[in-house]
Amino acid sequence: VTEFNPSTEISIEGDKFLVNGIPTNEAVTFRGVSIEGLMMNSRMANAVFDDDNEFTRHLWAYTDNEKWDADRNTNELVEMLPTYMSKGLSCIDVNLQGASPLGYYKSSPEGLSDLMTRIRAKFPDATEPEIWAGLPGTRSQPWNSGAFTENGDLKPAFMKRVSKIIEAADEIGMIVCLGLFYFGQDERISDEKSVKTAVEKATNWVLAKGYTNVLLEINNECDVPLYEHE
Repeated sequence: VTEFNPSTEISIEGDKFLVNGIPTNEAVTFRGVSIEGLMMNSRMANAVFDDDNEFTRHLWAYTDNEKWDADRNTNELVEMLPTYMSKGLSCIDVNLQGASPLGYYKSSPEGLSDLMTRIRAKFPDATEPEIWAGLPGTRSQPWNSGAFTENGDLKPAFMKRVSKIIEAADEIGMIVCLGLFYFGQDERISDEKSVKTAVEKATNWVLAKGYTNVLLEINNECDVPLYEHE
């Protein structure tokens, strides 16, 4: 934990969001409808993405150097925040368990086949049990892109990147909606006790850091019946 002096504070009054005591989009209308108090946001779910699975990490390599770099991914987002803010984006959504970089690849047999082809281009002898080790099966995402260990502890390298984003956003008056769990990755948490541990540790981390520009989202799309945990 480091000392941090925030300059941006999010609050809620009634059904409106306020930043530093002022309603967002104050007195602004769109097509005759007031948007005062609404939080214009964009999902940057993979802003702190990394992959601990050696069999899939190469899939995310940058084309200019054929290497994946989690810090570069975060740094390039941070560089763009002032531009986004200038265009009216007042909040970004960052997830501690990332979204699928391949989109809805599991919706067809061809998607899974293509994934296996790409993995075996680098690891020709890799077996499905090796690639999906510790997971229910090939319906799970094989990459391990979350900031939590299986016991619900926080991974320091991930949280360092989260800090960088939150503090850069705070400096320009931007809000961060910090999501904790994401279907497709929640099975990386071993059990219900560890889920609760993860929530407690992530929440206490935000509080201990002194961040006041953060909203917490427990899990993305909570009504989607794809979560492994309650």
